[in-house]
Amino acid sequence: VLACRRRSKCSFNSMCRSRRTLRRILGATKCCLKVTFVSCTLATLPLPIAYCLIALANKRYSLLYSGEMKRLLLILTIVTLIPLTTNAQDIPAAVQFQQAHELLNQADRKRDNNANTEAISLYSEAQAMYRTLSHKYPNWQVNIVRFRATYCNTQIEAILKDLSKNTIKNSNSSTPLKNTIARPEDNQQIQDAINNAKALLAKGKHVKARMFLLQAMNLNPDDNTVRFLLGIAQCQAGKYKDAVYILEELIKENSANAKAYTVLGSAHFALGETAKAKSATAQALKLNPNLKEANFNMAQLLAVSNPPDKDRAKKFYKKALSLGAIRNASLELSMK
Repeated sequence: VLACRRRSKCSFNSMCRSRRTLRRILGATKCCLKVTFVSCTLATLPLPIAYCLIALANKRYSLLYSGEMKRLLLILTIVTLIPLTTNAQDIPAAVQFQQAHELLNQADRKRDNNANTEAISLYSEAQAMYRTLSHKYPNWQVNIVRFRATYCNTQIEAILKDLSKNTIKNSNSSTPLKNTIARPEDNQQIQDAINNAKALLAKGKHVKARMFLLQAMNLNPDDNTVRFLLGIAQCQAGKYKDAVYILEELIKENSANAKAYTVLGSAHFALGETAKAKSATAQALKLNPNLKEANFNMAQLLAVSNPPDKDRAKKFYKKALSLGAIRNASLELSMK
């Protein structure tokens, strides 16, 4: 405006337009400051409440023009949604982490009270939640999530190890367990445990399967089916030496158990004891030549032996396929 006044060429209309422009600039500046202050203040409130307060204030005091109202609502929405989108992943992760932590505390209390079955179940649930959390949010509290998942697994293994020791101790005690008569309800519990363990082992869930099997062994340590399934569970858990011990004891009492010889051969093979694996698998085939698992295992053993016997391996592999075994591309490649 001052510049316009210094110029004699400026007309009255030009000065009016300049004043209106200046007022618009000052008004826009005040509006921006007002909108920013109010937006930052209301952003701490829930979005619906903030909208209601703005509408009531505008209706009662006419603080804002319609255009300013629109700008305020737009800025408020952006300011409010930014922290929501920033923390969108942290909130579910934190909730899941807290739930897993509560399960972990419950499992520790059950373990301290010697409620081993419930403790194993709770530890398994907590471990599954930690693994899911690590998979969905790989960058969220990486070290502590990994530590707690490992802690759950360690506690499960420790409980199962104690149960195994107690079971073996009871089975080797001087009390003639074989002469004891099992109650009908015990037989039903053992059968239920066997059925549950078979279903779990078919899905590769060896931890819960071992829990059921150890419960059954506490009722009847001489049940051959329970001991056989426990050997399979130990193999799935990677505890091959324990599996060898269980299966060898089982074979001593029942030398005609072809399936036990088959699993024993698999355990020896996993330990790198190829000669013992061949011997156990050969005995299984001697007892039952039509056992598909034994034929398949023998094909593997012959294919990787030094020197490999590919012709015999192909024969056993072909027979295993005819008995219902699933084709194995790596084995077929090693036999070429």
